[in-house]
Amino acid sequence: LVDGLIDTLVKCADSPEQKFREGSVKAFLNLALSMQNRQILGWKNSVINVLLKCSQNKENSKITRNYAIGALGNISACDENKLKLVNYNNGEMVKTLISLTDSALLGKDAVGVLSNLPNVDTSPLLCSSPEYLDVLTHQILGNGNEESQIAALKVLRRLSSFVDSNSLCSSRLLRTIMQICTVEKLFIKQKIVQILKEHARQPLNRRYLANYPGVLDFLCLSSTKFEEVRSNALKTLLYISYHDDGSTFLASETVMIALVKGTDLTKKKGFCCTLCSNENYKKTSDYRRK
Repeated sequence: LVDGLIDTLVKCADSPEQKFREGSVKAFLNLALSMQNRQILGWKNSVINVLLKCSQNKENSKITRNYAIGALGNISACDENKLKLVNYNNGEMVKTLISLTDSALLGKDAVGVLSNLPNVDTSPLLCSSPEYLDVLTHQILGNGNEESQIAALKVLRRLSSFVDSNSLCSSRLLRTIMQICTVEKLFIKQKIVQILKEHARQPLNRRYLANYPGVLDFLCLSSTKFEEVRSNALKTLLYISYHDDGSTFLASETVMIALVKGTDLTKKKGFCCTLCSNENYKKTSDYRRK
């Protein structure tokens, strides 16, 4: 019964009649509101194919195209569907959605679907796509809309949690993060420092972060310039300084200035910063004694 209903809706969505296409796509959107239905729809290639066609078809009304993207968004929210959707027809779904991100009418919804896709299986694949990362970069660098910037930063944070320094795409992801850190907005600095801190918590990533151009300088300059990020920036430096073999990075002048400012904090709210700075001093001192 379910298969028969889906097949009928697919045929209607492929109809030359606009009203049939709109009604069918709306039905898919409503069906995909149910968690139980999402996996069923996601595993039907015919459904994904017709929804992509409807989202791209410029002869469709804006509402029909929005319904199609909305249905894909609901389907992609099911974790069991994510890998299949990313791999669908050699990445056709991701490419189609990327092509729609420049649309004034559909761009926000398309980015929303792309934001649903990262998980432990799909994140390395998505980070291997320069176009995917370019969309996120554009949302932050080329878009003054704070809501869009926050949404893109959330996706980067999610990607970072699933991609470590052993992944072939890790340099591409970190390069994107370092591009974004040039934006002079406090909330963006805070989010980037948070991403780097979470990345540095994993011992596997520490040496890579220490050696990656610009990471230490960004953390130190952010620490000295923005009181709101100082604690997290110094914690990140502390995490990076702890390598499994006992070695650490050789502190540059920029690092030392940040640590000096951290140890100068005497207010109660700066206690955590002071601890981190003292620990970092200890690590660099230990390194030099070796």
